[in-house]
Amino acid sequence: MNGLNNQQVTLLAILVAFVTSIATGIVTASLLDQTSSSVPQTIYKVVERTIQEVAPESETAKKIEQKEVVKPAEKPLVLSDVAETAGKSLVKIYFKASKSAPEILVSSGAIFGKQDTFLGITPIEYPLKTKFSIELPDKTRVEATLLKKGSFGFSVFTIDPKDKPSISSLKLAGFGESRIGAAVVAFGSKQESNVVSTGIITEIESLSQATASTTPKGIAITDIRLSSPTTGWLLLSTKGEVLGFIIAPKEGDRGARYVDAILLKAAFPEIF
Repeated sequence: MNGLNNQQVTLLAILVAFVTSIATGIVTASLLDQTSSSVPQTIYKVVERTIQEVAPESETAKKIEQKEVVKPAEKPLVLSDVAETAGKSLVKIYFKASKSAPEILVSSGAIFGKQDTFLGITPIEYPLKTKFSIELPDKTRVEATLLKKGSFGFSVFTIDPKDKPSISSLKLAGFGESRIGAAVVAFGSKQESNVVSTGIITEIESLSQATASTTPKGIAITDIRLSSPTTGWLLLSTKGEVLGFIIAPKEGDRGARYVDAILLKAAFPEIF
């Protein structure tokens, strides 16, 4: 080594580095050939198992979140809103015997679907085809004819074809899930204004007790006292839906008696 000049020492160092790198590559390749393939497979299995175990928990959390979503309950309307809604469908039925005779309020009615017909309390003393003057909710007048007298003291009136009123329709609900003690609203009219009364259902009577029918929940008796049938002939829920229609009281009743609205819907298909 002492006899080598600087150039020879540099060349020798390069040769040693080259040989060393070749030897290192050979040793590394040999070690890789001897390594078991189970290591990457084991890692893959661990990852796969982790995914399988975590996924169901994620789905379960999602299902729990869906079950916890609760729709807000419908709030009862304010009494004035119930009266306003019903008033948009109420009509007043007037009759005038002659030009010199005073006009009198003989009945009340309401629109429930079709705009050319409506349901009203039967004016008993008037025959079929009698002409009446009808006051609409906006105070305008149209002519209507008594077309049919039907069940429970109610009649069908038809509006003159030349008049095409656009009136809101009341929604029928019937007694359905109504129970004793449920708050109800009676709605009707007097000569000059609409009338609203409040109370509760005091008794629910099946029609088998009142008629030959066996339909349950046919009659609801309330604690509402009325001055006349027209002042509270519609029985409304606190949501403004029609539960029933007034019928003649029975001896012993302390309040107005109503028939299920769904029964009248079946009795007067031309109206609803």
